[in-house]
Amino acid sequence: MGHQRVYTAVDLVEKAIQFEALTPNPALWKEGLLKDNPPRLLRLQQINALCRALFTEKRDDFLGRAKSFLFEPRIPSLKKLLSGAFLKGRDVSAYEQLIKEMKDTVREKEGHLGETGQLTHAHLTEVYQRLLRYKKQLVALEHFNEGEKVKKTVGLRFSVYLTDEVSQAIKLGAQPLDKALALLVDPQSVSLTREELQLHYGYPKEDIKEIDSHFQ
Repeated sequence: MGHQRVYTAVDLVEKAIQFEALTPNPALWKEGLLKDNPPRLLRLQQINALCRALFTEKRDDFLGRAKSFLFEPRIPSLKKLLSGAFLKGRDVSAYEQLIKEMKDTVREKEGHLGETGQLTHAHLTEVYQRLLRYKKQLVALEHFNEGEKVKKTVGLRFSVYLTDEVSQAIKLGAQPLDKALALLVDPQSVSLTREELQLHYGYPKEDIKEIDSHFQ
C-alpha cells in the first residue's frame, strides 16, 4: 500500500485562501448558498471539515482532554479563521513552542530581544495576519499560470514553464512560513488522512478536479 497523504493546518490555510479568492463576498460563505455552484460548495465543505478536525481533535487521556478544554477554541467560521479571531479562544500558553521560536529568531538576527513583557493575543493575531497576507501572495504566485496550459507560441509556453519553476522554488523556501502559520492555527500539529477526515469529520468524497472539469 502506498503512502497516504495527510492533511494539516497548512492545507486548511491554503484552501481558505483559495476559496476567498474565488468567493470574495463573505455573505456567500455558507454551504446553503452555494448549492448551485458545486466547485465552491465542495471547497467550503472541505474547509469546514478540516476546521472540525483541527479544532475538536479528540484526546484519549484525561490530561489531553483537559488541555483541549483550556486551549482549543470553538470551531471557527471561515471569516474568523481568516481574520485570526479564533486566537482569542486559546490560552496564550498553548503557543509556548512558537513563542520560543519567535524570540530565538529575533535574538539570532538582532542579538537581543529589545523589548520586555509577554506576547499577548493581540501580538499573536498581528503576527498571524501579517504572515497570512504574505501567504496569500505566495498562493497567488503558485496559481499564476492557471488557465495558461494551452497551445500558444513557443515564447509564451517558455514564460509559463519559467514562472512555474520560480513559483515552485519559492514554495519550497516558504516552509518556515507554513510551519509558523500551522502552529498558530493548530499548536498541537494534528495530521489526518483523507479517510480519517471522511469517516469522522464529514470531509467530502468527491474529486475536486473532476467537479471543476464539469463546470469550466
